[in-house]
Amino acid sequence: MYTDPTGWTTQISLNAIYLSISSYASGKQFNSSTGYEFIANATEKSTDGMNLCIQDGGGDPFNNTVDAKAYDDKGDESGTNNELVIDKWYKISLGDDDPDLFYKVKYSNEYDPNWGSKYQLVIRVYGKKYKDYNWVQTYSHNNKIGVDGENDDGFQYGPPGDEWREYYANLYQGDANMFFEDSPNALSFEAELSLVGQNEWNCWENVGSFTWGFKLEDGRMQSNPLEINSSTSLYHSLYVYFSIYSHNQ
Repeated sequence: MYTDPTGWTTQISLNAIYLSISSYASGKQFNSSTGYEFIANATEKSTDGMNLCIQDGGGDPFNNTVDAKAYDDKGDESGTNNELVIDKWYKISLGDDDPDLFYKVKYSNEYDPNWGSKYQLVIRVYGKKYKDYNWVQTYSHNNKIGVDGENDDGFQYGPPGDEWREYYANLYQGDANMFFEDSPNALSFEAELSLVGQNEWNCWENVGSFTWGFKLEDGRMQSNPLEINSSTSLYHSLYVYFSIYSHNQ
């Protein structure tokens, strides 16, 4: 087990982060500030002590504040049927050399017992600043907290060439550099979603964070489209840290 110069070990820090995420997800909050202080200290000391992207010239991999925000149409798709309320691409520009995101949502006001709300979010990422992209998502699904990407150390998708990633890429990526798709079977869904990128030093870092979700109530869909999130929750921030750290070892 690697021990950093401060005397803290990688495993201690990782276990601390995992404990906080697991406790939060199971609805078991820490009973005092001592637990949170331990998590914060473990995170801070492991970040300072380990040989991460910061020391390789890659900047801070865990914190990236997005300043620019803009929405533009990318045209309507043909063949929209009456069931779908929205089927149009919108743009979010992250500014500078960071990628542009185009997203669309498709939904109806109906609820199917077998499929749910028929709500779908699709995102396409355009930009060559990073060698590869992925996503980290935490959510509340019908008021139950959860995380995606548990099978890939926190990332939503596997690496390039992964069978399932390639399958969904063929469906949703188009001419973009990366994609995201989610269609939760829920009456209510709220998510925090972070785009991460692999830089020229082969280190993963947070590119930007967003919120999205919906609620179907009284036969009407209340859609919260993709928006930049400048203040992520502690829960999401820890999971992003855990995911990036897992892939930067």
